[in-house]
Amino acid sequence: MKRKFLTLAAVFAALILCLTACGKDGGEQISEGDGTLGLTKWNLTAETWSSPNGATIHLAATPLTHGKDHSALFLVRLEGEEVDRAICQWEDNQYTASLDLNAANGYCYYLAMSNGKDQVEIPVNTPKDPVDLALIDLQSSLEASCSLTVESSEVQGNTLKITKGEASIRLPRIRPEGLTCTSAVLELRSGGEIVGTYDLTLPEPDELASYNLDIQGASFSVAVPEDGQQIFVQLTAMLSNGQMLSAEGSSWLSSEGSLVQGVG
Repeated sequence: MKRKFLTLAAVFAALILCLTACGKDGGEQISEGDGTLGLTKWNLTAETWSSPNGATIHLAATPLTHGKDHSALFLVRLEGEEVDRAICQWEDNQYTASLDLNAANGYCYYLAMSNGKDQVEIPVNTPKDPVDLALIDLQSSLEASCSLTVESSEVQGNTLKITKGEASIRLPRIRPEGLTCTSAVLELRSGGEIVGTYDLTLPEPDELASYNLDIQGASFSVAVPEDGQQIFVQLTAMLSNGQMLSAEGSSWLSSEGSLVQGVG
């Protein structure tokens, strides 16, 4: 990450970038100086890329006052180092700017304001004073994930049945519009091969865009392998953008002609 040593004065005199933004409101902050540097509100949103490797962050901020000598910079830092900056455009009575950020956690967002004489740097979204945690921990917010827990099972003849367990599929917090989970299946695997499957019925996602499933009753027809061999169950989920998620659950060890569920 390359630190930039440009002064505010030099950047304010540089080329103006024409950018747009809209989004989530922050609160009011007023600078100490002469009281003309501050914000009445600000908005931050993220626009996803075609991959989960990053996002475009949009800022729109309404200042307390604005004059011909007033200007602003949108600054982003990570671990105390400046990642990027953009000169704000003045349009529709607000400052607007956008920055492309790679996926990482711990971003801090600031607006540096000047009236030609005084300067002030206002935190608009930081871990210390968060407005939107999804934009601070951007990497986590762009990732989808799934999990599988098998608490207990039973074997009757050639049938392996899960008697208690749950599966969860979580969509990214920051995601393209319309992204959903299209399918979920439990796969019984042995020796690198799928030896049984059980299709899961997807519920409606909750308010956090998670699909939570009770897998009690899921069952597989299985031939007990030779002693010492292991089988395990895996959750495989497909998203509407073609991304596949997977998570391993419990395993069973063949011992004296029967299957014994592993611990943990």
